[in-house]
Amino acid sequence: MVVTDAGGSGMCLNRVGVVAASLLFSVVAGGCSAPFSSHEHVTHTGRIEQAPEVTSVSHVAWEWDAPEGRVLRDVLAGTGGAIMVLSDGVIGLDGTTGTEQWRYRSPDDSLVRAEATPEGSTVVLTYRGKDEGELDVVVLEAATGELRGQYPASADGGDQTTTLTEEARLVHPDEGSFGVEATLVDTGEPLWDFVGRPPKEAGQFFAQQVSTVQDMVVVSAVFADGGGEGFEPGAEVDQVLSVVGLDAHTGELVWHQELPYVFGRVAEPGHTLSQGGEVLLVEVGGASGEGQRWLLDPATGEQLSGGAFSQGQERRRVALLGNGYVEKAQGQGRVQYWVRGFDGAQREHVEVAARSGERYLHPGVVTDQGVLRLDYVTEPDWARGEVGAEFLSWDGGEATVVPVDLSPNESLLVDIEGSTNADVDAPRLVPVPGSFVVTEEHEASVRAVGLS
Repeated sequence: MVVTDAGGSGMCLNRVGVVAASLLFSVVAGGCSAPFSSHEHVTHTGRIEQAPEVTSVSHVAWEWDAPEGRVLRDVLAGTGGAIMVLSDGVIGLDGTTGTEQWRYRSPDDSLVRAEATPEGSTVVLTYRGKDEGELDVVVLEAATGELRGQYPASADGGDQTTTLTEEARLVHPDEGSFGVEATLVDTGEPLWDFVGRPPKEAGQFFAQQVSTVQDMVVVSAVFADGGGEGFEPGAEVDQVLSVVGLDAHTGELVWHQELPYVFGRVAEPGHTLSQGGEVLLVEVGGASGEGQRWLLDPATGEQLSGGAFSQGQERRRVALLGNGYVEKAQGQGRVQYWVRGFDGAQREHVEVAARSGERYLHPGVVTDQGVLRLDYVTEPDWARGEVGAEFLSWDGGEATVVPVDLSPNESLLVDIEGSTNADVDAPRLVPVPGSFVVTEEHEASVRAVGLS
């Protein structure tokens, strides 16, 4: 069965486990398949238009409501637009228009998690299996919803941290080990594994971080005497950050850096990748100006000159760029954003009135043309109010304000009146090809709005 819309695009409909006239039947057409005993799978068979990147906002482009009785748990960025994550599956939307392109839902199965690969080409769904301790993994093409793979997986180690590349799922081993294991996304078969060697005389392993960029997997691990236990508060601790770059396809070691430092506590390493993937900032101790940080070329591991950190307690970094960073400061009812090079030189600047509860709100999403942020807290009661999207242009002038028709799910609303934590019940921004999606921070939203 093929349903064709007015624009000539097709959708392949595959319903399995549908009861009609008291008969159980299956419809399989146009290459659709049936990996589950009860599911609804509709794929997009028309021409795939590449949605443009949105760098400024002036209006509401589309609005979307979750299916009746379901909530929106998350929004992922796919190659064609937004992927709406429900409790039983996913729905793919055109990022420019909000039109449904495809869907995969399994009402009789519980979705454990949904993930998209870094470039948004693939969606990986993990369902709770029929047998205890088992999981079912479904792999879909993000642009069309077509089935790429389906296989069982063990729930053992289900709490382990995982990271996706375009080809593999990376699992970070537990029990204090420096390394990573890779399995093929489409089949679950082992691909490669990496076991790191601790630096000489570096002490015990403490924590690690894993990131992916283009064809590289970057793993960094902190080593310190005593593994972080038994240190006196404020004592200077000799530590080593071991950073490796691995070929994402083979797991082969491409580069290795050992970065010694002294710091007053042992902390987990953090990775921040520039928006275009040109620069990797590795830091220990946070972005507030304390701790240690290094700028690296993720392809070669070469240390880059300059810095990307706040220049005072009242300033904080809010974005990392390929040739610099963006920082924010507030005071006396005003907020300022600066774009700086890694040498600290100012390149762009914009100033605007502070939002109610500014200190506790997300600073916004940085684009080439400005900053997009949400305003939603009322004064003086610090309650959730009407949502507005503000776009601040680097060219200056008044902010462009777009009203957003978004209300929290009242049945699960957490009252923040009188609270100093405005992140509770906060709406959030998700950049996807073709738009910025506004939805709720918590996993109980029933609505999303696309801005462009």
